[in-house]
Amino acid sequence: MNIDYQSAAELLDLCKARKLTIWQAALEREHVQTGQPEQVLIERMLAYYLAMKESIRAGLENTETSPSGLSGGDAARLLAYSKSECPLFGTTCTPETPAGAPMVSSEGACAAYFHHALAGGTSHA
Repeated sequence: MNIDYQSAAELLDLCKARKLTIWQAALEREHVQTGQPEQVLIERMLAYYLAMKESIRAGLENTETSPSGLSGGDAARLLAYSKSECPLFGTTCTPETPAGAPMVSSEGACAAYFHHALAGGTSHA
């Protein structure tokens, strides 16, 4: 059966027809396209995920600005903002029920903070 899709709508239709979750369809597609065993693909994804988690941790701990002053400390500022100024954060706005783009993607700033800070510095995943 064809595992290819060109849009989110096609992906959802495929998942419904084949009774797959999105991650299962994506994994199967990658397996078909690359010929790599699924376990190898999962291990590679885990390595990427752990690298992203480490980047989040480092970003939250680093408050230094760049020599130009254009970047640096952004994660810490977002953390402070989410704790004090965003009335939706962690209540009606969670990774499961996002109210905006920063929470939609697991790489989004709010979602990253949600998983990091609300778990005492570690991810729920």
